[in-house]
Amino acid sequence: MIHLHGDRIHIIADGDLDGVSSALILEAGLEASNYCDTTIHFTRPKQLADTIQTIDPNLFDVLFFVDLCPASTEPLKGLEDKEIIIIDHHRTSEQINIQSGMKPGELWSKFIDYSGKHSAASLVYQWLIDMDVVAEEQFEFPYKHLGALARDWDLWLHFVPESRILAYAADVLGARDMYQELKRYTDGQYTDEFLYPWINRVIYSIYTAAAQQIAESSKMAERYQKHYYLKWDNTFHPVIVSVCYGYASQVSEVFKNRPDAIILLYDLQHDHFSLRTNASEVELDTIAKQLGGGGHPKAAGFDISDLAPMLSNGLVSSIWNGFTDRLYQETATIPTSTSTQ
Repeated sequence: MIHLHGDRIHIIADGDLDGVSSALILEAGLEASNYCDTTIHFTRPKQLADTIQTIDPNLFDVLFFVDLCPASTEPLKGLEDKEIIIIDHHRTSEQINIQSGMKPGELWSKFIDYSGKHSAASLVYQWLIDMDVVAEEQFEFPYKHLGALARDWDLWLHFVPESRILAYAADVLGARDMYQELKRYTDGQYTDEFLYPWINRVIYSIYTAAAQQIAESSKMAERYQKHYYLKWDNTFHPVIVSVCYGYASQVSEVFKNRPDAIILLYDLQHDHFSLRTNASEVELDTIAKQLGGGGHPKAAGFDISDLAPMLSNGLVSSIWNGFTDRLYQETATIPTSTSTQ
């Protein structure tokens, strides 16, 4: 049975479907082991440092990061006497430099796998089992199933229908309300194994409300698409570049007939770039990391803060040029490009 450094536990989690699922699974496992004084904070990677600063260090003994991780130890200064546990599946989580006073195996530990085979939620589940916090036969359902749903959402093309619908709900409801809905499910108020009573009651109505905006954003992406080739790791990869207005993850599916291609979408609503692919030899998180972003092998994202001045020469062409120019600056691998339109 795990013995933590204290009883007062704070959990910081990403506010997407995987992060919310991770926090819920972790909280449930800790409560099953009589660690009942837990507080959850939902945030986004860009706001993580600010979120850490809002938490009074006198109010907790143990701090978990799930589905995200500080990029450095700078935001953790003053927390050397706290137990810090990171459970994550992003390649960027390996960037953190463990400094003196925060050594793995003492007051700092990491449980990280960025192979693309796991969601953060499934890693949290596995950590609870491996650390003997809970017995798997008593905890497997519904928590293992929830981790599998979150795992599917990290892919570009989804194979479990419920994962797409749950992710829509998380986007619309927000992290805190999504957490409450998932908790009702895991507490047994929705008993069907595949969530259908809950989906029929809540989620389909949310999906229907967003469907028109998704359709309009998808039409924009189809209309303005241009095709290029990117040389990465000595191989040429087809790239489809376009723009959308929100719902980039959903919009990218209009190009699902090109699973071999890299999809690069610039979301005008959120001023953010999304990368998607189903090509087995491409790891998008490696590319995104070069540009200050992150994500997963088949779904990643990044920002280019000074892109706006470049857009006068044609939106999609400028997006492509800004992307390849910045990638050239950040890596020794030259991303030569060729337009096919």
